[in-house]
Amino acid sequence: MPTTAKPFSALTDQIQRQLESIVEMAVQVDRSGVTHVPLRSHWTVAGLLNHQRYVIRFWIANVVVGADLPVPWTDDSPHKDWNADPEVALETFVNALQQEWKDALSLLAAYPPGELASQADDDGNRPTVDWVLSHLLAEVARHAGHMDAVCEILKLSPAE
Repeated sequence: MPTTAKPFSALTDQIQRQLESIVEMAVQVDRSGVTHVPLRSHWTVAGLLNHQRYVIRFWIANVVVGADLPVPWTDDSPHKDWNADPEVALETFVNALQQEWKDALSLLAAYPPGELASQADDDGNRPTVDWVLSHLLAEVARHAGHMDAVCEILKLSPAE
């Protein structure tokens, strides 16, 4: 018998695990004293957490629900969500990401599988909520992979 209590639990549980992995690795990198990762782009761990936070907000609150919550990127500055004040403790970014995910889960409780998102893309098509969650899982997993690679480069975690 189908249940509506947790219609997206397989996807949201996997997103949750990937977010926890990102946070765990971000804290490990932060504790090592590294402020910018050894990549050409020089992104920061806090910037990655900030980016994840706003990507979750955009896809769940704005696209699925139809809210118009602020996101930092603009046409003129499409990567502004990667900016993070270096004076702000990493814990602040961790807490903001975790709260954003908690809020997203609360919002998703009202949506059954197959429901169309409230916001259409530029072509006028509205994705299903399960498509949005699959897209979000791919996004979060990609960044978990980035963090894993950074930990390996910094010799903070053994290669598997």
